[in-house]
Amino acid sequence: MPPHPDGNGSGVANPNLTAVESFRRRRWLALLGLAAAAFVLLKLLLSLLLSDMGIFTLLDLHRTRRELQQEIADLRGKNEALSGQVNALRSDPVYIEALARDQLGMVRPGEQVYRLVPREPASSPAKPPMAPSAPSREND
Repeated sequence: MPPHPDGNGSGVANPNLTAVESFRRRRWLALLGLAAAAFVLLKLLLSLLLSDMGIFTLLDLHRTRRELQQEIADLRGKNEALSGQVNALRSDPVYIEALARDQLGMVRPGEQVYRLVPREPASSPAKPPMAPSAPSREND
């Protein structure tokens, strides 16, 4: 059996320790407990910051959540607009006619369509149309 740190080899603490030795032992145990507590706190702090469930991951998840909520709100608005268009297509003949005219270029029988062609810019001079040239008679 290895000797006990108190030197008597019995494995039982020596009750005859001097006050200085007792103070040293208590101080050593206190420092050891403080070091163990500091190690545990440091490990907890590092895991809080750097783990998969750490603070940085949490902040990133909150940002992603805000972005997704905004996207959901945008999609709900688009969905409402499309539902309105579907209802109009099912029940509003004026809306259907406007779409047919604008998107498909349809006209009613007897209507005439006038398309306005924009003028060329005033800064570039227009070339006069070339007169057709007379056929050449070289081979006659």
